[in-house]
Order: sequence, then structure tokens, then C-alpha cells
Amino acid sequence: MSNLDNFDIDLRKEFIKKHQTEIEKRVVSNRNFRRINEYSEYILGKEHPIKQDVILYDSFLGKSMTDNPYAIFLEILKKDVHHKYHHVWILENPENVQSSRFSELTNVEFIRPYTKKHLQYLATAKYLIINTSMPYYFVKRPDQILINMWHGTPIKGMGKYMGGRFGQWANVQRQFLMTDYMVHPNEYTQNIMNDSYDLNGIYDGIQLTVGYPRVDLIQTTDKENFFNFLNRIVPIEDDKKIVLYAPTWRGNQESVSNMTEEFVQNSLDIQNALPEGYQLLVKAHQIAYDKAKSDRRIKDILVPNDVDTSELLSVTDVLISDYSSIFFDYLVTGKPVFLYVYDLESYIADRGLLLDINSVPGNVVLDIEELANALANLEDYTMNNSNRVSEYIKWQTGHAATRIIDELFENKDEVEYEYEVKINNNRKNVVLYLDGFENNDYYSKVQFINSLTENIDSNIILLTKDHLSNEELLLLSQIRIKYNHIFRLGQVNYTVDNYVAYSLTNQGDMSMYKEENVQNILKEEIRRIVPLKRIDHFIYLGKMMDVFENNLFAFGITATNKTYVKTNLFYNDQKTRINVSKNKHIIKNVLPQYDEIIDLTAINSNPVVISQNKYIPVMFNNEKINVIKLKKGRKLMMIANNFSDFDELFGIYNLQRIVAQNYYDAVYIYGNEEIFGNYFKNEKSVYLIDSKNISLMNLLPLALNFSDLMLDTKDMNKYFKTFYSYIVNKKINIIDMNV
Repeated sequence: MSNLDNFDIDLRKEFIKKHQTEIEKRVVSNRNFRRINEYSEYILGKEHPIKQDVILYDSFLGKSMTDNPYAIFLEILKKDVHHKYHHVWILENPENVQSSRFSELTNVEFIRPYTKKHLQYLATAKYLIINTSMPYYFVKRPDQILINMWHGTPIKGMGKYMGGRFGQWANVQRQFLMTDYMVHPNEYTQNIMNDSYDLNGIYDGIQLTVGYPRVDLIQTTDKENFFNFLNRIVPIEDDKKIVLYAPTWRGNQESVSNMTEEFVQNSLDIQNALPEGYQLLVKAHQIAYDKAKSDRRIKDILVPNDVDTSELLSVTDVLISDYSSIFFDYLVTGKPVFLYVYDLESYIADRGLLLDINSVPGNVVLDIEELANALANLEDYTMNNSNRVSEYIKWQTGHAATRIIDELFENKDEVEYEYEVKINNNRKNVVLYLDGFENNDYYSKVQFINSLTENIDSNIILLTKDHLSNEELLLLSQIRIKYNHIFRLGQVNYTVDNYVAYSLTNQGDMSMYKEENVQNILKEEIRRIVPLKRIDHFIYLGKMMDVFENNLFAFGITATNKTYVKTNLFYNDQKTRINVSKNKHIIKNVLPQYDEIIDLTAINSNPVVISQNKYIPVMFNNEKINVIKLKKGRKLMMIANNFSDFDELFGIYNLQRIVAQNYYDAVYIYGNEEIFGNYFKNEKSVYLIDSKNISLMNLLPLALNFSDLMLDTKDMNKYFKTFYSYIVNKKINIIDMNV
């Protein structure tokens, strides 16, 4: 055995051999891990500095060279006459009709997503310009600047207001918290995004409500040049006006075929409804495009995914959309907008809307007949709710891209423009890590969190795992104080070379922690999952016997104050896979990293005296405090909350005998009050405590005042370890109900 960490040398050798083999296999067989390994090599090593002249652009995770990143790229390209910057575009298809327009520029590079070169630029580019999220393993390095311009004014539910699994927005929220500049088209969008992704109070950065750069292109694109470019891709008749049908995505990844067929059929119906002198073009959503492009019925009217929508809108005369944010952009033209919402009721039920569709600018039509009639009378078109247009486009003056570029490259410290909001979070950030939902000390943790009312002037930030079951969400609902919720998702970034050392640390071999790469792994992981500029107070409420969690927050997190809340006794000596005592590891290595240890295992069992009677305060339903009267004399508590294990013929009979003998002055029975009431409701010396309303852990103060405790010791030690650990060493006579 090692004197340093008390590990078993043979077990350690076996562990190293097994994990070295495992990681070598994983890097060959697991494509996702290969990406993490390559990316981690750049962020964990010192030999990969930030490239000050590189700008990385990513639109819809490499789907196309379009949208806000494309618009800002054009403006930077125009201003960068001396080619100071190297422009890198992430594109699934680097050789498409859009990128070919820039193929002769030596300072523009196109690379495929998740290649080694992409991961290198992701870790080393000075500027990152995106319109959605990033891979979950991405962590912004201190000298990088991240600009997120998103991709539309929201009308559908976003973030925590979107249907589906709780926490599914975690990666988008994580990336927003890393963002240096958030760009919004209007105040409405700014408010919705901050609320939907739980950013209010904790985001530290600059929010620019300047309008969207992509809308600049609707106003400033050279229409003749673009028309000629478009005509080489999709056949267009010069003497006809263009009607564009551009709906949002419906359904999910599993229903692509059905939703694409619906899109195709709608397109054909609209084409048949067009009046004389108009022609139809259709733009499919990113998800539906791959299926739609192979459908021969619309091949002559389908605009390729690579073509920028805003440039397309610059030559559009009538827009037909639905719940897509595209219609907000098109409002700058003053031309007809129709919202074809044939599935309004089902869409609201499935996805939800943030706005009443009948309250926004544009004309709602519910079926193809109504749409055909509206198209036949375009000369009489009047936009509904036109008085609200300015709410959404007042910043769209054609100069949004210029304003953003001035902000990025002028390197000024002071806020100068009315559209620029520097968010200064002056409140303290109190981060609580909560885990162990399945453990019976969870209620102690919740009660502790609810006691943090003195931190009313602080941001309470709750960090949990991102996949929570319905039962865990129900437990989470017991927290009564206001908090921001962030999530721990994905996996730790490490490389093949440092995996074994990192894994040994998680088995309690702290000699490995002294290696610098292991320290970096833990610190980078905290920056990845807790992307806050500062943490004033960190409170650990995680699993007490999880060495990884304990190591991560003890050694990885930097905070002005750190508190470890002990909610469970170290009552059994668990060992790691190299035979290190978890108890000793936490006491020796983890707890010294904290400024304060709060021990919730010290139960206050002192009774309260009211009118010469003694009472024990007990938490009912984990919400309100009530009291149970403490009778004088010899007392027995019977714990029989699991009635199926409490044999009625034997157990009830013996309990009735005990009561009849008057050996105890009072008998307290913890169990189903309705069932036990059938036998004991008329017994004056018997007190029934309903297990439906009171948690067993909340009875500890009462139990510690009893001389005798009757229970199923096997059941207690198996399912209620925490409760049993409190009483087993006390001067209480424990009677096994099975004997």
C-alpha cells in the first residue's frame, strides 16, 4: 500500500492497463470522442495561442453560408481592403453556388464541420461569429471574442418555453453565457431571449439592439446582379413578379418525410392559386431541404439552401410564410405579407406561440381558398396591424452590420450608443451544485437552499444535471426561493494522453493531480459548465461519496468563498477501484479546499416547551413546520411506513399486546394513518404519525427523544441508510420487528 494515498499498487496497475486499452479503442471506434480528443489538444496545451487575425463564421452549424454571419462577413470584407483578416467559413458543402462567388479570394477559406482544421480554428480563432449554438464540448478561451446574432425575431416558444424535455435548451444557454456580444433586431427579441434562456441577472457582456445585419441585405443588395445570379440556379421569368413561399419547420427529426410532403403539396397548391403575372419560388427549411430537393414536382421552383434568404427577399414582391421569423425581416419592404397558418390550433398545442398571430403585422389566412382570394386581390392589399411595424424594425436602417463592426474593432471601453447595453452584473453570484436526487438526504438539501433568504440581493444560480426525470423535477419543485437554473451537460474534455492520469485522480490517487494537465482538465471543465465571469460564493450540495464530483468542484472551481454542506454521515467505508477510502479522501483532500463546512447531520433534538408541555418541531410535506407533542415517561416509536413488509397477523397482534401491557406511557406509530387507525384510533396512549405527510428524515428530532425504537433493521439499513446512521450509535434501544 502507498503511504501517500493508501491505494493498492496491484489494483492501480490493473486499472492503468485497463483504461489505457479502453481509451485507445475509443479513439478508433468513437467519432465523437475523436473530435473531443482533437479539440482538447488545442485548449489544454500551451502551444496553441489565439490567432489574432482569424475570424471564424458558422451559420446553422455549417449548413450554409447565409443569414447574419454572411451579412456581417460581406461588410467586414468590404472594409478590410488590406486583407488584414483571414476569414474561415464552416460549410458542410464547401463547393456550393454561394461559396463559389468568393472562391478567388485568397483570404477566405472554406472547411468542413468537425474536421481537425475546424476544431483547430474553433480553439484558436480570435473572433467567432455564429447564429445558433456550438458543440457541447466548446469552451470559449479567455482571449477569444464570441458574437452571437441568432437567427430571427421569436414568435414560437423558445428555451424553457418550448415544448419537449426539460433542460433541452441547456447547450444554447451555456453558449449565450459565454457570449461577449449578443445581437438583437429589436427590444422585444432582447427581452424574450434573456427570459427564455434564464439569462436575466447573470449574463455579463454587451447586448447590441441594432437590427439584424441580414436585413441590411434586403435593403442594400444589388437587385440586378442578384437576379442574374439567381436566374442561373432557378429559372425565372423577367416579366413576372416573384411570390416567395418560406414556411417554418414543423414536426421533428423522425417526421422529415411527412413534413416534406406537406411542404411540397402546399407549394403546388399555392402555385395553382397564383394570379396572372406572378411566379412562385419556394424556400424549404434547413431540415426539410435535403428531402425536398429530390422531389421532381418542385425542382424548378425550389431555391437551393445555399442561397441567402435575405438576398432572395430583396427581389421578392410578395411573401407567404407562417410562424417563421422571416416575415418580420420582410416588413422593411412594406410589401404584402401573408401568414398561411392552416394548422394554427394544432401548432399552438404542440409548439406554442409567444405572440398572438392575429396581433402581428401581416395578414393571416387559414386555408388555401382564403389565400387564393387574397392573392387575386393584391391591388387592394392593406397590411393588418401596420401600426405595430415599427416595434420590430425601427433599428433596420440598413446599417446594422456597420454598427456591429464599429463595436467589435474600435476597441473602446465606454458605452457610447443608445443601442449598446453593457450588462454589469453588480450582484453577487452564488452558485449551488445540487445532485443526489435519489438519496434520502435530498430534503435536507432543499431545506438548506430554502433557508438562503438572506441572499436576496444575490443571484442564486442552481447547477444540476441536464436530464431530470419527472420524479426529480417534482423534488426540484420543493425549492421555494428564486433562482437561475444552469446545467451540467456533455462530458469532460480530455485527451488520450492525459485520460489515465485524470481517471486515477477520480479514484483518489492525488499524486496524479500534481500533473499540470489534470489540473487544467478540471479548471476547463468548470469553465465549460459554469460559464460565468465570476463566482462569488460556491456551495456544494452534491453526492458525498462521488469522488469525481468532489474533486471537480474542490479543485476546479475558483470562488471568493467556498462552502461544503455535509448532509450525510460517513457511516460506511466505501472504497474506490484502487482501494482508496472515499471517506478519508474527502476528509483529507476535498474538505480542506473549502472555506466553510456546514454540518447538517447534527440534528437539534431539543424539545420546545409550551405551557409546561414539550413539543418537537417537525416539517410537514416539506413545506410548513408543525409540532408533535412529546409525552412524559417511557416511549416507543414504531416505524412501519412500509406496510407490505409489516405482517398484519404477526406485527399488528404484537403491537396490540405491547399497548395492552401498558409497558410504555406512549407509543408513536409512523405509517399509514388510515390503516393503523383501524386498530388504534381509540387508544389514548397511541399517537399515529401519517407517513404520507411527513418524511422519515424529518422525524429524526422526534426519534432521538425515544428510549425504544422498533423497526425493520434490514429495511432501514437498505433503504433508509441516512436515518439509520443517525440512530444506530445513539443510546436508543433498537428492537427488530422481525424478531
